[in-house]
Amino acid sequence: MNKMDDYKWLMLAKLIERYGSIKDSLLMLEKMYPKTKRIKEINQKLAKGDLLKDILKNDRFEKQLSFYIQYIDIMQAIRINYQKNRQNEKLMKNLVEKLAYQIILLISSIALLVLFTEIVLPNMMISLDLTNQKTDSIIVTFKIINLTKDMVLLVLLALSVLSIYIKVFRKEAHIWLLFHKIGKDRIIKMIATYYLVNDLTVFLENGLSLHQSLDILRFNRNNRLTALLAHHFNEALLKGSDFEASLDIEYFDDEFHSICLYGLKDNDFISAIKDYKQISDFKFEQFIKKMSVIFQAVCYIFVAVIIVLAYQVLLMPLEMLQEF
Repeated sequence: MNKMDDYKWLMLAKLIERYGSIKDSLLMLEKMYPKTKRIKEINQKLAKGDLLKDILKNDRFEKQLSFYIQYIDIMQAIRINYQKNRQNEKLMKNLVEKLAYQIILLISSIALLVLFTEIVLPNMMISLDLTNQKTDSIIVTFKIINLTKDMVLLVLLALSVLSIYIKVFRKEAHIWLLFHKIGKDRIIKMIATYYLVNDLTVFLENGLSLHQSLDILRFNRNNRLTALLAHHFNEALLKGSDFEASLDIEYFDDEFHSICLYGLKDNDFISAIKDYKQISDFKFEQFIKKMSVIFQAVCYIFVAVIIVLAYQVLLMPLEMLQEF
């Protein structure tokens, strides 16, 4: 795909900051990176009179940039978009690093389960049927394991289909509202608040006001959870609620409300949301550790059961020989 690397956009922001004109900055950028065809294309379309927001449709970075420049200047938009991309990459990297072992363990366990129940188990069943041994308990156990395998695979398939549906059709906010109605959205609140805090930190540090930031984020299609939370936060402020009362809306994580109240006393909202982010990172790590212990224990127990049963079956010929 003919695209412009993120760091080149950041260079454009620096040129605009220095020279003021976006057209002059783009022409200068074209001279700096003559092999990047996308810069030349943008310059040509601008020369024809096309609007920049209509030109920026080439990739995800450009589409998000096109959205931002409807509210803020191009220089701020580039920097915010660049920082958010780096932030999201870092979050994803940390998440993968923390879950990599568990994912590998899950895949290995499922592979072992399928191998045992689809290949090893049928052969064992045939062998047991050909003998007159009293193996009813082992056969029943095998059937339970096979049923468990089918249920696990079915649940994983259902979760995968549901995740794809939510992602493709952007139903995150609908799912949240559904869980919110039944009062089971505590984890979703934490996730949405965490992402909103990350976004607000970037926006506020780049000189935007809270109202500007919320007004942009509530229309953000890339993260519907953040958009829904920003919408209710902004709506509370527009209705005349003071800042402290607006933090008490039902969609916020309770801990965020408490931490921000201390931030208001110190008149430092940015520091307060950074504190919440650090606490959330710590809580998330603890949650991952607890889930890892539980998940590993289940996987190891399952493997142990398979080993014990296989060992019992392998000992059956010796028992037959002893009886003979």
